[in-house]
Amino acid sequence: MSSSAPDGARNLCDYLARNARNRPEAIALKNAIDGKTTAYEGLLRKAGGAAEILRQAGVAPGDRVGLYLDNSPEYAAFLFGVLGMGATAVPFNAALLPQSVAPLLADCGAKALVLTPQHLRAATHLAAPGGALEMFICAAPPPRELPGGTAFHPYTIDTLEGPPPRAAGTPDDLALILYTSGTTGAPKGVMLSHANLIANTESILAYLGLAPDDSQVAVLPWAYSYGNSVLLTHIAAGARLVLDNRVNYPSTIVQTIADERVTGFSGVQSHYALLVHKSDFCRRDLPCFRYATCAGGPFARPLIEALRKSWPKLRIFCMYGQTEASARLSYLPPEHLDAKPGSIGIPIPGVELSVLRPDGAEAPPREVGELVARGPNVMSGYLNAPDKTAEVLRPEGLWTGDMAWRDEDGFLYIAGRKRDIIKTGGNRVSPQEVEEALLRLDGVLECAVVGLPDPLFGEAVSATLVLREGTTLSAKSVRQNLRPWLESFKIPTRIEFAAALPKTAAGKTDKDAIRRRAQPPPGGDLSGAASAF
Repeated sequence: MSSSAPDGARNLCDYLARNARNRPEAIALKNAIDGKTTAYEGLLRKAGGAAEILRQAGVAPGDRVGLYLDNSPEYAAFLFGVLGMGATAVPFNAALLPQSVAPLLADCGAKALVLTPQHLRAATHLAAPGGALEMFICAAPPPRELPGGTAFHPYTIDTLEGPPPRAAGTPDDLALILYTSGTTGAPKGVMLSHANLIANTESILAYLGLAPDDSQVAVLPWAYSYGNSVLLTHIAAGARLVLDNRVNYPSTIVQTIADERVTGFSGVQSHYALLVHKSDFCRRDLPCFRYATCAGGPFARPLIEALRKSWPKLRIFCMYGQTEASARLSYLPPEHLDAKPGSIGIPIPGVELSVLRPDGAEAPPREVGELVARGPNVMSGYLNAPDKTAEVLRPEGLWTGDMAWRDEDGFLYIAGRKRDIIKTGGNRVSPQEVEEALLRLDGVLECAVVGLPDPLFGEAVSATLVLREGTTLSAKSVRQNLRPWLESFKIPTRIEFAAALPKTAAGKTDKDAIRRRAQPPPGGDLSGAASAF
């Protein structure tokens, strides 16, 4: 369905152009390390320069351009340059290895790839056989040899200057191909139009109430759905993003939050766990800090309480979404945090969410079914995968693969991924429910619950725990402490302790990696042993 934002945006680059026109000197981006800033007018000029480099290299409207860059002014300039000229951007997390990116480049048929100098040294891995890649665009001298006739076009951030990109095409044109993180199989290319992303951006702006005086430290990779939504919403609002890629150093991020007097923070649960437990975050006086958002998985109650204890007026948004829905599908309004603990809330504006039985019938309150979404933000399909598209896009809407239930007030709760629900001894166990109970225990920093094959019960409930420094827990004590919270069949029979949980490049817990690494017990006590991922 063709659509545009209320302010008339038809192309995502219109957001940048509007703020460059209305607030030219306002800061759009700031580098936390060197202090350099990029104003809205300057960012639009750099986007125009990026579009001009691409045009001169032979990129045309409708072509696909890969972005293999960290969060940076260059990333933003090339993203909006690509979008503004009517081409399609295909972002890749700069943390991915070149050999992981190469097959995705071939899959999407990228004509050009904008990349960092360190990745250029691995160019031979990137020009995959059978791909359409014709050129590299990089801020570095070319290597001695480039793969099979691939052209090279240099640029510097200073040469990224040009007239504003002329928005081409229609709102229904393909804007982004975002590859899923691969937590449920091989990465899939999600095709999102300008209309999809504009609709989602406007909905998020509405419930977060973002304004030009808002600011945030950008720690989420823009190459993924959650981070991309943070970038688009802040550019649309005319707000400020502070770039700091040092997320593994929580004390440094906290200092940036304080120094820059940011108003908000967005992250996955592991980010908040690091800030709360590995830094003095909750002891800081942050008078400008007004909101926090968490998505990509449940937000542990102890972390929420730690934030509220430090900042009683902080507005905390627990959110749910999928790449297939441009980012966001639901949110829990902060005023319902106490009344609806563990809920993913209500649909965002413009979205309908249903809980359906396998036959498509609506499940009554409290009955678990599959969550199905309808709205202008839902993708057109998976790239080069009509069968997989047909599995999830049906007449009822987008079948998310997440099992959920609705309470009598209409608030939604996730029971777990359809494939993750554990079937043990005739009972069904929600991994998320067990994880929430584990996170109530003193000393548990992170956890992940999966089902492992069991000869007697079909599947065994297996938990992997990461403990805070100085904490000592045994499998026996964990089970004892879970008894007030869980029925006996939900209490893990296998408990392991790890130094860290494996994560995808998007920061989500990689449960497939946990399943692969977990060794079936030889028999007897299933308490597990200390292990590291």
